[in-house]
Amino acid sequence: MPDVLRRPPARGVEWEFERLTIARDFSRNVVTKMLVDFSLRYPGVKVTVSTGNSQDVLDSLVDYSADVGVLAQMVRDDRFLSVPFSQHPVVMFVPAPHRFARRRNIRLSELQGERLIMREEGSTTRKALELALAKAKVEVDVVMEISSREVIREAVAQGLGIAAVSSVE
Repeated sequence: MPDVLRRPPARGVEWEFERLTIARDFSRNVVTKMLVDFSLRYPGVKVTVSTGNSQDVLDSLVDYSADVGVLAQMVRDDRFLSVPFSQHPVVMFVPAPHRFARRRNIRLSELQGERLIMREEGSTTRKALELALAKAKVEVDVVMEISSREVIREAVAQGLGIAAVSSVE
């Protein structure tokens, strides 16, 4: 749990936030553990959780429809207090018969021309992959954009293409 949530509120101040928005590209296991820890420590606080992509989370903070946002990437924006609490690399998810399936490592250059299933616009995973591909001057064949982790997994398993996911997914 981030330190800012681990510390008790200032003397005489109650926790006031109740609405938490979580980026879909953030690990459910990590978030669930954080929510359980928080709930056990502050049993009187009722939390409502919603999900969206990273941009949705930031938008919900800006329009005050959420009190706290959990993102897969640090945000450098003076409007927000960002507290890092874990790191998870992006990995490629490939179908069993794919040439990368039995390999532990691949070079970005090997993605040249690969059929790629991308996360939706606003996804932190997508941003990280696009930046890495652009820096390496690698061009891929984006065959589809999908906002659901589960649908991406199924599309990859059925051979539509390969996809980038967080290592904790």
